[in-house]
Amino acid sequence: MTDDMYFALVVFCVCISYLVGSINSAVILSRFSGRDIRNSGSGNAGATNVLRVMGKGAALAVAVFDAFKGVAAVLFAKYAPQLFSVPDPMQKAMY
Repeated sequence: MTDDMYFALVVFCVCISYLVGSINSAVILSRFSGRDIRNSGSGNAGATNVLRVMGKGAALAVAVFDAFKGVAAVLFAKYAPQLFSVPDPMQKAMY
C-alpha cells in the first residue's frame, strides 16, 4: 500500500510541477504593463524578447519568476511526502 501511495504522490508531483512550469511569466508581466509581448518584437514570449521590448527591469523580473518556478517545483516534490503524510518506501529499506 505504501509503495502505491508513494507512486501516486510522485505522479501528482510531476503533474503539479509541469503545471507550475507552464505558467508564462513573460506574458503575465507584459499584460500587467498593458501590452502583449507575443505581438511585439520577435513575437516570442520569453525573457529575451521582454528584454528587447520592455527593458532590463522587466527581463530581470521574468528571469527571477522563472527561477522561482523551478525552485517551487523542487521544494514541493521534496516536502510533498511530509505534507501529505505519505511514508517514503526508501526509509524502511535503509533500516
